[in-house]
Amino acid sequence: MEIIERKSKIKKTAIDPESNMQISYNNYGHLVIRFFKPEKESEDTVLVFTASQTREIVRFVKNRIGGIW
Repeated sequence: MEIIERKSKIKKTAIDPESNMQISYNNYGHLVIRFFKPEKESEDTVLVFTASQTREIVRFVKNRIGGIW
């Protein structure tokens, strides 16, 4: 028998609601969302979803567009 004890560390980051948002789909099949402010060129937050996560998001959106929200 094994007993495994874990402790999670959580870091919460808030996105400034005044940030611009850029959404793209890269050639690796990953959805990318970038939050930035033009006046702060070197500061941005980038979310990169895996290809499988991207497929799930796209599938969800396609199902919702044809259905009822």
